Amino acid sequence: MKKIVLIILICMFVTSCTSVSQRVSSNPQPGKYQELGQADCSGCGVLFFDLIPIAWGGMTERAYKCAVESKGGDDLINPTITESWWAVPYFPFRCVNISGTVVKKQP
Repeated sequence: MKKIVLIILICMFVTSCTSVSQRVSSNPQPGKYQELGQADCSGCGVLFFDLIPIAWGGMTERAYKCAVESKGGDDLINPTITESWWAVPYFPFRCVNISGTVVKKQP
């Protein structure tokens, strides 16, 4: 029984949650874009019982996409990223907020 518990614990540590790198913004060439204004958006997720991620991966991508689409642009320059955590028992809640200037690329 001790071996089974040990194997389960080792498997939990070896296969912990991971994510891939996320693109936040590119650098458009000077003079080749039109500024559309400031935008601000958030992407949130929760860890159900501190183990099961719900909408956890891709929070930054969702916030970025929301900010860009809110002004009908193509990209975001001068992004600012903030993160908020709320420690609710068994349900830690996390939000990523992105704000910046939305731009439309010119041909």
